Amino acid sequence: MAQLYGQHHVAWWLHKQSPNPGPMEHTQTQNAVEALLSIGSFPHVLTHCWKTPADLALSQGHTQVTRLLPLHTHHLTRRERTHLYGRLVEEVSCAELKTAVMIGEKEEYERRILSLKKVTQLLMSGAPLEPPGGHSVFVLHLAITTNCTDLLPLLLSAGAPLTTTTGGMNLLQLAWRSPDVTTQIVAIVTR
Repeated sequence: MAQLYGQHHVAWWLHKQSPNPGPMEHTQTQNAVEALLSIGSFPHVLTHCWKTPADLALSQGHTQVTRLLPLHTHHLTRRERTHLYGRLVEEVSCAELKTAVMIGEKEEYERRILSLKKVTQLLMSGAPLEPPGGHSVFVLHLAITTNCTDLLPLLLSAGAPLTTTTGGMNLLQLAWRSPDVTTQIVAIVTR
């Protein structure tokens, strides 16, 4: 597995598997999903057809894989959601700063994986993708303006709202007009 530039990998991996897998394919699929989850892939992403990795695994007969994917049920109070959102905003806003001070390539990669794991864990804990009471910053806008190339695909595939605006600009305008936004961020948002 090369570098992570999106968190749709679990869904993508399951989607490309054969519809009638044998025992060997089941084991390979299970090992691949375990590896993807261990590096921070979000297990509740949605495909363009609104299917989760668990839906894809069930439709292809990978019942063992569905047991690896945690259920997505959270009943949080408003205070808990606000607290989790604050932690999510903090992690996204500091993600690129933390990797910028890394000395070597290996340390930078490890820090990026750690950041992905933290954000994935917050999302799995029930952190909302839209600002609850007390917050006015959208985490997706923050990921765009702070060049979070690793976290932006995660937030998009986790279901961050695409119709939000900030300062009168939609997501495309924000990506194209914000200073210092990399072409990779612009390409991700444009896609």
